[in-house]
Amino acid sequence: MSLKRLAAALVAVAAALVVLPQPGRAQAVYGQIFGTVRDASGGAIPGAEVTITDVGKGTVFTVVTNDSGNYTKTRLIPGKYQVKVALAGFKTFVQDDVTVIADGAARVDATLAVGQISDLVIVTGETPLLKSDRADTSTVLQEKAVTELPLLNRNFTELQLLTPGTSKQTWQHASSENPQGSTQIMVNGLPFFGTGFMLDGTDNRDPILGIIVINPVLESVQEFKMTTSNFDAEFGNAQSAVITAQTKSGTNLFHGSAYEFLRNSATNARNPFSESPELLGGKRIPPAQWNQFGGTAGGPVIKNKAFYFGYFEGTRQRNGSSVLTTVPTSAARGGDLSAYGRPIYDPKTGASDGSGRALFGGAIIPSTRLSTPALYLLKQIPTPNTGTAGAVENNYAAGGTEQLDSNQVGGRGDWNFSSNFHIFGRYSIANFNKAAPGAFGELVGGKELNFIGFAGTSHVRNQSIASGFDYTLSPSLLTDFRFGYYRYLVRVRPGGAGKTPAKDAGIPGLNVNDFTADMPDFNITGVGGF
Repeated sequence: MSLKRLAAALVAVAAALVVLPQPGRAQAVYGQIFGTVRDASGGAIPGAEVTITDVGKGTVFTVVTNDSGNYTKTRLIPGKYQVKVALAGFKTFVQDDVTVIADGAARVDATLAVGQISDLVIVTGETPLLKSDRADTSTVLQEKAVTELPLLNRNFTELQLLTPGTSKQTWQHASSENPQGSTQIMVNGLPFFGTGFMLDGTDNRDPILGIIVINPVLESVQEFKMTTSNFDAEFGNAQSAVITAQTKSGTNLFHGSAYEFLRNSATNARNPFSESPELLGGKRIPPAQWNQFGGTAGGPVIKNKAFYFGYFEGTRQRNGSSVLTTVPTSAARGGDLSAYGRPIYDPKTGASDGSGRALFGGAIIPSTRLSTPALYLLKQIPTPNTGTAGAVENNYAAGGTEQLDSNQVGGRGDWNFSSNFHIFGRYSIANFNKAAPGAFGELVGGKELNFIGFAGTSHVRNQSIASGFDYTLSPSLLTDFRFGYYRYLVRVRPGGAGKTPAKDAGIPGLNVNDFTADMPDFNITGVGGF
């Protein structure tokens, strides 16, 4: 199929979609430039040719002012532009460094002086900062700010905190389900799940957890915009704020970058209650390291026509931590619970509602009454290793290291068939593999280590696709087609995956297949529970 036939087919599909009630998302991807052209006396100048040039890509767009001297050019990829206005009998007006943002409009008004068209009047002043085309309240960060602002863990979602009225929630989603690190942030007192996330004009928010799916690599972001009030109706699924991000696009010049960041535990302080060299194999503190590295590359496929941009980022985290918890004493494992200072009742006596039960003498359970499966499982739990002799609470300290490895890869392509027809596509994938020990080891698990909040393994794969095209049929009629898809796949298992400790202990009905494998969940509540 020829390009002309392909273009015609796509336009036909888009034209059919125009007549259907579809939500418009064009400006979530593109921006626009508009303005008015006047002469020195303030009179409108119709018929002036306005040439708008993408400085990085070299693509050129031309519009003509109407009878009122007004012009508008929509569907502009965010970036730097030059605006040139020309008409016979007047000097040519040129303004450089016009910044276009997604879901925004840059106003460039021109006053033409009488003279030769070959004479240039170059305006170096910036476009007005006051928005006159919309009433939304928003914060916009360009590429330089996104990549150079100091961010802990280089987390894109933390940029929300630069906007007035935002505050971080006191709790966060489990890291096993949210390894991408989407931060829950309230906006103007509204809950975090009221925030909508958009990536290249397509949805980027999980509807169940209310968090971002693809947490963009900072080096891949062209622009960050957070709108907190009066956002357009097309963002109807958001209540508190809308965060739109645009990925970078290639230019006529080849560009690339490489980077690495490293943080370790060399200067960390030791927890004197749960971290002693004797309990950590001679180490002063559990080892911790955060290493992030990656690179980007972009450039032209066909100069002034087709462009590509790609990125890779890997993260290797080793987060050392410790915990002080409780395990049964040696006497308790044999049935002697007298040190706990609580009455122990015989469950075989008294009424079915528990009334009238007899006490075990001296709070000691006879060895003949001890459950064989319970004794087997108790052997898997370590014995006390800290505290005073015979202590029944806070008698076990453990340390370990959480492992989190992630790899993110993505790429974007843009193709300008003509000044009226543009197509783009992007694919992003992020893989996360997480493993963290519990206080009692891999098989038993037990209490999670401090500041880690998870024991087991987690494998997460997040994917996102965005594509679309726009075609200008006439100055007053255009089409826009957008397609988006994302997948959020989470697989979480406890430690010792595939093993059968319950079956080995003789507990019937458990560990009968792979789905019911692993250690069952036991909870002993109260002071000193585990």
